[in-house]
Amino acid sequence: MSVRIPYSVKRYLRIADCLLTRRKEVLTYRGLNYRFYHTRWWDTASQYIFDEEIVPYFDAIGDFEPQTIVDIGGAEGHFAITAAKIFPACLVYAFEPSLRQRLLLSRNAYLNAVKNVEIQPIGLWNKEDSLPFRTRSEERRV
Repeated sequence: MSVRIPYSVKRYLRIADCLLTRRKEVLTYRGLNYRFYHTRWWDTASQYIFDEEIVPYFDAIGDFEPQTIVDIGGAEGHFAITAAKIFPACLVYAFEPSLRQRLLLSRNAYLNAVKNVEIQPIGLWNKEDSLPFRTRSEERRV
């Protein structure tokens, strides 16, 4: 027999996990180490995922030295934190509407001692609106 856990309880547990988790992974790129907290419910902190999803963006940039980077959908901060470390003179704006992801992004920025990431608690769209948004499980309006 399975018990259906209410969404509000799941959300509370996931937020608590983001705030309290001590699980960390060390990822490497260009000779630098990046440390990322990961939770039970959002475990994307792996070298494989990092190499597949994040590294191609930086390989495409080449020798370009940006002054500003916008990370739309900052999630737990893999891209934003890597950009902040590779380009320390650059300001990185990370937009993330999910509270859980912002908590991880903030903790990961602190863990990696980056000060040039500015976290924005909104999603970006082509007009002002309230849209359905899902990070996992049920879809909620933000």
